[in-house]
Amino acid sequence: MIEKAECTNCGAPLEVDAEKKVAICPYCNQPYIVEEAINNYTIHAENLYAGVVNMHDDRSSAARLKAGNEFLMVKEWEKADAAFQEVCDLTPGDYKGWWGRIRAKTHDFAVFQPRFDMASICADERRIGELKRLYKGVNAFAPADQKAAYKETFDNYLDQVENELISAKKANAQCRRRAANRIETEIARRKETEKTIMRLDRIYSSDEGMSFFEGLHIFGVLGIAAFVCIIWLLASWDFDIIPKIVLGAIIIITLLLIGERIRIKRAKEKADEFRRQLNNCDHSIIVLQTAKEAFESENQRMAYEVSRQELLQVLNDIEQEVRDKG
Repeated sequence: MIEKAECTNCGAPLEVDAEKKVAICPYCNQPYIVEEAINNYTIHAENLYAGVVNMHDDRSSAARLKAGNEFLMVKEWEKADAAFQEVCDLTPGDYKGWWGRIRAKTHDFAVFQPRFDMASICADERRIGELKRLYKGVNAFAPADQKAAYKETFDNYLDQVENELISAKKANAQCRRRAANRIETEIARRKETEKTIMRLDRIYSSDEGMSFFEGLHIFGVLGIAAFVCIIWLLASWDFDIIPKIVLGAIIIITLLLIGERIRIKRAKEKADEFRRQLNNCDHSIIVLQTAKEAFESENQRMAYEVSRQELLQVLNDIEQEVRDKG
């Protein structure tokens, strides 16, 4: 039966087989009695949830160390780091404080998935640098018989994280290219939209009069059909053919004028629609240019011209494309 326990030596959280008598801690490499480790976890967990641990009333390094390990058990990483920080301040020679800070900052050696923007990559590099600095404390003060175990755990984690970071840097270059390609696509779409708007503007521009053939292009079939029908209907009347033709022409011109007005109205509506598309293109270009800057800039506090949420959406989309491509 597997139960939660706490190492009686270093206070690390463990999962042990309750039927065993003795086991070895994978963190400090020290043997411990299983029953005592289970009782140790139960007492400390009850104290934590009951509010017994008071960081400000007890200034001893041992109390801080226990509190830090208890916070690790419940994944309160920032509180754990603060507790271990005080251990390092009170007793710098206690390697458990340095090791506890490493565990807190790595979320107990959970390998993270890095983001591809340059500011995040630089932040991850600084985090790795800080972990290496903290490990110097472990290496300096840990007992000789335990250094090898600590080194193996730390080096394995560091190798994974650094490999992820190398991949993130390669992906960053791909993200830049994708952002640049998207910008070019949006610029090309904007130019096409502008051409369409100019063509529609010419239809209802005051500079140009109505073109008979432009009207005929839209309503020509209707006009010709109406003309034939009118001539046929008027053929039985008793006045000359010329008045019939004149009357038919008047009707046809009237239809064409109506058709022209409808055509102009539709052209205006389409032009307005394309102008909205043009505004959307302009906004998309700004967002993509900002995303490209985010992939290039190491400044994590850039002043963006677009909302943070909208920018993150674009960054996530581009990053996901790169991840999907592998």
